Amino acid sequence: MKHIIPSASLVVLIAAGLGAGATPSPTLADLAEHANSAGVLALVKKGIDVNQPQADGATALHWAAHHNDVALAKRLLASGAKPNTTNDYGVTPLFLAAINGSVEMLDTLLTGGANANATRPAGETVLMSAVRSGNTAAVARLLKGGANPNAAQLSKGQSALHWAVAEGHVEIARTLIEAGANIKLRSTAEYTPLMYAARQGSVDMARLLLDKGDDLEAAAKDGSSPLLIATVKGHTALSTYLLERGARADGDLKAAGYSPLMWAAATFEPIPMTYKGIDADGEWGTFAGIPDRAAKLALINLLIAKGANVNATSTRMLPEMNPQNGAGNRPPHMGATPYLIAAQSADAEVMQLLKSKGADPLLTAKDGQTALMAVCDGILENVTLVTEEKRLAAAQTALDHGVTLEAENERGYRAMHVAARAGFHEIIKFMLAKGADLNPVSQPFKGFGLGRYYLEGQSPLGLVEGTVDGIFYERPDTAVFLRTLGAKSIGKFSPHDYENTSPEATDKKGVSNKPFVYPEQ
Repeated sequence: MKHIIPSASLVVLIAAGLGAGATPSPTLADLAEHANSAGVLALVKKGIDVNQPQADGATALHWAAHHNDVALAKRLLASGAKPNTTNDYGVTPLFLAAINGSVEMLDTLLTGGANANATRPAGETVLMSAVRSGNTAAVARLLKGGANPNAAQLSKGQSALHWAVAEGHVEIARTLIEAGANIKLRSTAEYTPLMYAARQGSVDMARLLLDKGDDLEAAAKDGSSPLLIATVKGHTALSTYLLERGARADGDLKAAGYSPLMWAAATFEPIPMTYKGIDADGEWGTFAGIPDRAAKLALINLLIAKGANVNATSTRMLPEMNPQNGAGNRPPHMGATPYLIAAQSADAEVMQLLKSKGADPLLTAKDGQTALMAVCDGILENVTLVTEEKRLAAAQTALDHGVTLEAENERGYRAMHVAARAGFHEIIKFMLAKGADLNPVSQPFKGFGLGRYYLEGQSPLGLVEGTVDGIFYERPDTAVFLRTLGAKSIGKFSPHDYENTSPEATDKKGVSNKPFVYPEQ
């Protein structure tokens, strides 16, 4: 997990780079680096300073800890080695023993006066390093030696308990809690230990934390609840467990902006994607979605049974249904319901399920997007998962549920416009067979794109011949296809149309509103 596990480069730097400044005559620390204990002891007998550092501050005791050479460490300590010396990375020998999870070395260094609460510059503690090792006994020895279980990183505000939960170490988490770790302690992003368990997906960890008093309904800075986090990460077993423990099915919908049901209704699987900035931590990592179809449907049913609002509307954008996974790089629109989100994913089965549970198929997004428009809203070139075949099935489902062909959004676009922009020829033919108008005209638009301009209303053919919402965009193949069907070219915008002859051609200051266009290649 990012920002929780110490950089793996630390050990590499210690193991490979600390002897870079060695002199032709190896120092005591140089010999220790190469695990030459006999050579080290020979120099110690000659009275060489056991604390003589290498170029970056590492001493022989650092290397003894790194190699887990307990006998050498004891001899060095008996000869005056300082256990709390830090190298240039802020690492004491005790950190290296903790990383190794060596109880015997930890005991040796602590007995020799090592500080159990040493920290690195960013605030990572020795205890956190021991947690990462996964050795419960090592963690227990540090706690016995006075390590503070509630010390937090400066950068993220995470405690050793957060680390243990994030790493999935249940027994270590139990040990920390029994030693006084504050289960209510939050990170700077307001994450509780249970939220990290939700990200990791462990039911056993969640059970421990809830039994010890963690908050089932806590909300992070971005409004995410443990249930929403578990659902986003695709951990259906944990989501189910949290619901059974009494988690609110919608979480804090007002604060989060979308509900677990909305996410479960969406298609993000099976190819993981990375999307930054979803939460205050910026650490969602990859979305694996819910690849197990049966588990996905079961979770949707359970969420509704536990009270999820099937007609709730989003107040925050769900992330893009990324081009990688074939959903077409079109995020669900603001104000989308779970049904609209399922339609955006061309998931006819989920649309049917939601309808059977009381979803209203006629509700639209904030901009007037209908379920049929959502079905058509994609990009032909990105079809790998949400195929046009699936979209055709979803389109029929939307029509069966009463969604009309000729409904308009706030710009006057109809489903025919959306399908043309996406390049879905089969859907265009499908809608024509159902009686759709081939030549509806959108509303004129004045706004900002590559330049400020006034765009006249467009037919589907005019749209694919050039420009939509300020960006010069064309689909020559779709334009040819529409012409074969008898489509009319209305509102075509050419990249050579530098001058706009409408009354809105200039703004109030007399500056031309002609759009900027890229030169021909």
